[in-house]
Order: sequence, then structure tokens, then C-alpha cells
Amino acid sequence: RLGGNGIEFYPGVSYRHIMVWRRGPVRLKLTPPHDITGRPIESHLPKGEMADRLIRLMSDSQRVLKGNRANSIWLWGHGKATRLSRFPKKGAILSAVDIVRGVGRLAGLEVIRVPGATGYFDTDYENKARYALRALRKFPFVFVHLEATDEAGHMGDLKRKLKALEDFDRRLIGPLWKGLEKEFRPYRILLTSDHATPLRLKTHTRDPVVFAIYDSRFPSPLVGEGRVRGSRRFNEKAAKRTGDVVGVGYRLMKEFLKS
Repeated sequence: RLGGNGIEFYPGVSYRHIMVWRRGPVRLKLTPPHDITGRPIESHLPKGEMADRLIRLMSDSQRVLKGNRANSIWLWGHGKATRLSRFPKKGAILSAVDIVRGVGRLAGLEVIRVPGATGYFDTDYENKARYALRALRKFPFVFVHLEATDEAGHMGDLKRKLKALEDFDRRLIGPLWKGLEKEFRPYRILLTSDHATPLRLKTHTRDPVVFAIYDSRFPSPLVGEGRVRGSRRFNEKAAKRTGDVVGVGYRLMKEFLKS
């Protein structure tokens, strides 16, 4: 209903959808909705080149969507089409989130769609583990992405975040680890996140994130940059005590891929 004149809409998963503006401007300031949860939106409407057209689209969407639970669109996260260098290994990516799948595709990874993967609390953790193990029979590298913990952070919901962490541990990492032990030794696992989403702020922050590398050739989990520091806990406090910091994210992947 709102497409045309260079504007195209593509449905995604959950609340993440795509609007393409052919030959549209890039000098814009758009605000992620999770940065202003519970706050007035007037001062956070689009600003910059041709922003009035975006505001009009958002306003018109309320007329089109009137009576629906989702009663408006909110435009954010703009950028131009881009290219990425190919990932150094053949591999696959499993995610329900379009932007993650898109980055994987641009890097040359095969996108594997997992039935029941929703990018939300009801995602099928077990199926993600099964499809990851299946992919490892074909590829030497598999990237598995989970969104539920981030969603709980944006909601400021402690109980849901704890449940998402427990499900991640018991229903995804547990079965995946057992499958790796049974069929793929030797193997390595890198466990990390792309950012923090504190419950009290309900948005992303630039705080350092935790990571752990486990190598089946060694008896203990490797914490930090491949050195055991006496901690077998996976949390911010334990990671900070190691003193190991990777200042640039891509260096961690390079370290992980070393044989």
C-alpha cells in the first residue's frame, strides 16, 4: 500500500523488516526504537535529507495498519548496499535474523534456514543444535546466532533473560557440545556476544563483552586469548579477572581459526 516511486517493502522476521529506497539519500539520522523505549518520539523522528518523506511514510502507515496490534512502522538502521571480503574458511551461518544472515551471505557463508528459528524466546533451540551439527558434516566452520537474550535485555525483563540464558545453555550448547564430542573431535568452540544489552538501560552499550574458547585437545576451557587463568565461569566479572582483552573484534576470530 505504501510502496512505489522508488520505495519497496520486504517482510522479515518478528519486528525486523526491510524498506529499500532506490537512489534514496543516506545523509539521515534515524533512531533505533530500542534506544527510546517508553519515551516520547517527537524529538527522535527522522532528520536530514528528505526526512519529511520518511516521516510521511511512518504517518501513513498508521492509517494502513489501524486496528492491528502492530499499528505503525518505524524506520531505522539505514545504510547503503555494501560488499565484504570473503570469510577465510568455507562455512555456514544459522540465524533467524535477516541482518545476520545478510552479513553471512556477503561474507560467502551458506545461509541455512532452521525450521522453528524465530529470533525470539520461542525459538527452537534443539533444532538449531541439530542443524548446526548437520552443517558441520559439510563445512569446517559453522556460525550459530541466538537473539533471545538480547530481546530480554531490550524488554528489561530479568526473568526472561535468565530463562533465555538457561535455555541457551541447556537446550543449545548442551546438545551441540555432546554432538561435537561424539562425532567431531578434535574441535573448537568460540562463545561470545556482539554487544551488551543491560536490563536497566534496555539498549545496547559499548561495554566489553565476554568470550571463551574451548579446544577439545586440552583438558580445560581456554579463557581469554588461549590461557587458563583459574576461572571456569562465563560472566563479566570472571572475564575481567583474566586480564585478557582483545581490543579489535576481528582479531578474536583470527585467533580462533588458528590450527
